Amino acid sequence: MIDISIINALKRGDESAYELLYKRSIAYVYSIVRRFVEVEHVHKDIIQEIYAKIFLNIKQFDVEKGTFKFWMRRIVINQCFEYFRKKKSSGIIVSIDQYTEVAQQEEIDFATVDHSVLLKAIERMPKGYKNVFLLVEVEGYDHSEVAQISGITEVASRSQLSRAKAWLRKELNFKKKESKVNGFK
Repeated sequence: MIDISIINALKRGDESAYELLYKRSIAYVYSIVRRFVEVEHVHKDIIQEIYAKIFLNIKQFDVEKGTFKFWMRRIVINQCFEYFRKKKSSGIIVSIDQYTEVAQQEEIDFATVDHSVLLKAIERMPKGYKNVFLLVEVEGYDHSEVAQISGITEVASRSQLSRAKAWLRKELNFKKKESKVNGFK
């Protein structure tokens, strides 16, 4: 995606590197913003803030601590949650009464679910469930990181993830497969 020569040029203040970084990373940045922020007309503003933070903080990036893609992804996600904090509408916690709980079932084998069906279901997911689900299952954050980013407790993060998975199972009509041994259930 972005090689070290571009990063070094950015650190030196080479203006052509700014445009190159933008062109090579905008699709990735936009895909993350779109996943977390449903309000399309604010995407442009959020993305502008993201690149401002990247450009202003590029000298803090240390290749010894991780990849540039990971560093940038963290800025993108943090900026999405900053938008929620500013709007005071993060919706991270969903009222227990708002959505019915589904009994604990086996994990969904996402490989067996049509990709487009899964994406559409995630888009319909209640915002609090969706944000925690995306952070943990898609972005790979642990619950302590989710708590820090979103301003909720680790327990709330675990609860929201459990509810998100239950909601997704129900939405996808995922049924536990019955196994038969020698013709018997």
